[in-house]
Amino acid sequence: MRGSTRLLTPLVAAALVSSVGLAAPVSAQPDPQDRVINGRAPTAGEFGSLVALATKAGGLANGQFCGGTLVSSTVVVTAAHCLVDKGVVTAASTLIVGSTVALDSPGARVVNVAKVTVNPGYNETTTANDVAVLTLASPLNGIPTVPVVSATEAPVRLAAGAPAASAGWGNTSTTGENYPNSFLVADLVVFPNASCGGGAPYTVAGVTFNGLGPQDADPTIMVCADGVNAAGQVIDTCQGDSGGPLLSGAGADARLVGVVSFGVACAGDTPGVYTRLSAYLNWLSGLGVPIGGGTTPPPTGEATVVITSPADGSAISSGGLFGVSATTTGVAAGTPAFLTLNGSAKASTTVQANGNVRFDNTAVGGGSWIPAEAGDYAVRICGSTCGPVQATSETVSLDIVPFQIVGDPAFTAGLRFTVATGNWAPGTRIYVTRNGVAAGSGRVVRTGERIVIQTQDRAGTYQVRVSSHQGYVYGNQAGVVTLN
Repeated sequence: MRGSTRLLTPLVAAALVSSVGLAAPVSAQPDPQDRVINGRAPTAGEFGSLVALATKAGGLANGQFCGGTLVSSTVVVTAAHCLVDKGVVTAASTLIVGSTVALDSPGARVVNVAKVTVNPGYNETTTANDVAVLTLASPLNGIPTVPVVSATEAPVRLAAGAPAASAGWGNTSTTGENYPNSFLVADLVVFPNASCGGGAPYTVAGVTFNGLGPQDADPTIMVCADGVNAAGQVIDTCQGDSGGPLLSGAGADARLVGVVSFGVACAGDTPGVYTRLSAYLNWLSGLGVPIGGGTTPPPTGEATVVITSPADGSAISSGGLFGVSATTTGVAAGTPAFLTLNGSAKASTTVQANGNVRFDNTAVGGGSWIPAEAGDYAVRICGSTCGPVQATSETVSLDIVPFQIVGDPAFTAGLRFTVATGNWAPGTRIYVTRNGVAAGSGRVVRTGERIVIQTQDRAGTYQVRVSSHQGYVYGNQAGVVTLN
């Protein structure tokens, strides 16, 4: 699932490029990773819901490029980055899905794809919201299926140290290419949020991994996991495993908790990253994806929700983050609560004992600050697993505090833009565009520093834009430069 560099890399396989000429993710993105490193052969019937995504032109044996999970006889959950290249979604008519252990097996069950649905919030640059759903042209009857984890099950199944497993046909080598014909299984351990966006180290079976910082992972929508075998070797997914499952439990107790997304280096010193599916239950259920058991009964009584968020026109600074809270009436403590923006899931938590719901750094159940973005916010109680309770929504118009461009450009060796970064977090990206086309970029290393971005001597309208690791633009400042 990860690339060879320290940059985060979505897991798209080169097979897709060679088979149909579809370009891999742009070079500015993290390298793809999709394989199982130091994995094991599956036991009989294990990972029966795993399917291979392949190009129709190449077939399973030569065109497999990602994995997926059969959640019903006609629906597959996979990764968005497997199906999007430079904003273009792969045509369903070019794809096939196969159920098999060995890609060249004559007994493989293969069907066409009727529809590709990518999460509308997917960001190719940051790999945020990396999930997609395939609707099959005909059912794969008789093949095991697995439901997506419910909101009430997720906190236990994704707790730090919880066992999980993945599988795929990805690369098994950290130094070259060695793609197996039969899929392998990776036995993994879930990392704590402090190591998946918080940067804290975490030890598994005596091996200490470096954590991923906030510029690399967002624990509200991502899960980190890796494993260690008896020989002390790191177990991980890699190139070719993208889109495949992160499963919790087995048999009837199995739940799909994640999707192979990206990583820094296969079987390296940082964990692999998976899309946290419990953050997308409303969207998934709307596409016919079954949600697992353990659901919370619908709250009774005249349950209402009142949202409190920044007033319209509020000036947002502090890195462009803010909190959203709500008060409820008639809702039991521990009931799942979801924050949505323009209908898409942004964060999840649970109702507190006093009836309050908080989506900021004081929240229980995994709440966190929300990147500032104008739009229609709503809080749903119990989400898709038990139906929404009446909730008010609020349209927020935010005045993002602009950053400062310091000094006049110098023309002797290209234009030089000096940007005062204020209290922006390390990892924040700064981009200079000329007439709307990228001209240069920089990245905050230390809070409060000034970033110098060099461009060519060319007249035009220049704009400096800033984005977080999740792709939200905090502000921009533009100016017309006329050269003599």
